[in-house]
Amino acid sequence: MSTSMHPTSILTLNDSNKKVDQTTHRTRPDIMFSIYLCACFQVNTRESHLIVVNYIFRYLKCTTNLCLWFKKFDEYRIKGYCDVDYNGDQIERKSISGGCHFIGANLVSWASKRQGIIALSAAEA
Repeated sequence: MSTSMHPTSILTLNDSNKKVDQTTHRTRPDIMFSIYLCACFQVNTRESHLIVVNYIFRYLKCTTNLCLWFKKFDEYRIKGYCDVDYNGDQIERKSISGGCHFIGANLVSWASKRQGIIALSAAEA
């Protein structure tokens, strides 16, 4: 496994799946985008959502060797990147924006946020 979420996974409110007990899974706020997407469906959880959560757990189990580390460089440049997923929220049609910051090659911060308004174009998002 090289990603924390299966690339073809699409999470929606799907009435055809059986509802599951909400106490069978919990989220951690320090895990990034995959957990954020799953958390959006905690109120109306379906079997398809639980399959994605279990995939994330398998990913975590297979990647216990991964950790944050900082490599020493002679020159530290601060770089920032941002992106937006126009209409990425399939339910409310709101865009999701995010960004990250590096010092040298070291990732030092990241964030993602669902926007408060519905954008009418990718430029507006």
